[in-house]
Amino acid sequence: MSLDIDFKQVRELGPALLEKLDVLRDAQPVYWSETQGAWLVTGHAEVGQGFRGDVPLTAGGRIQRVLNVVPESERHRIPHLLNLVPKFILNMDPPSLVRLRQLMIRAFSQKVAEAQRPYVKELVSATLARAATGEPVEFVDEVGRAIAGRVILRLLNMPEDCFPRLGGWSRSLSGGISRGGATLG
Repeated sequence: MSLDIDFKQVRELGPALLEKLDVLRDAQPVYWSETQGAWLVTGHAEVGQGFRGDVPLTAGGRIQRVLNVVPESERHRIPHLLNLVPKFILNMDPPSLVRLRQLMIRAFSQKVAEAQRPYVKELVSATLARAATGEPVEFVDEVGRAIAGRVILRLLNMPEDCFPRLGGWSRSLSGGISRGGATLG
């Protein structure tokens, strides 16, 4: 049985995906996937090691490989994206990653999080009230993204009316990065 997993086949795999992940984790918790062109880190301890920078995986190298698939003839359309994406914290390696994570830990301290508690409770209550009416609630968009996005806007001292644009920017950026190019336009 091959250890490699094609995540484009998640729907077809169904519950068998979990079995494949279990086999992969037991056999090789840090695995280079040719299919994905990425490291698959499935072991709990190994994920922790990766976040600490102890596992020899480089985010910077990974994102550079993704950006390198953008044809030279198209690079003029997305120069800012090509310049900024490697500087996203998720795409950094130590020591820059460690320095920025320490700053973020201070910026999002327990005190800051607690200060947001009443606002988050208000957002969650409104979502639950809408769900109680029998209206369908799409969890990812209306709970996960909406609550997190609105809290982020509030932390950045941005007005609520920026929320629809925030979602659009996020989806465009994620879609562009996941395809190795940009869809911002």
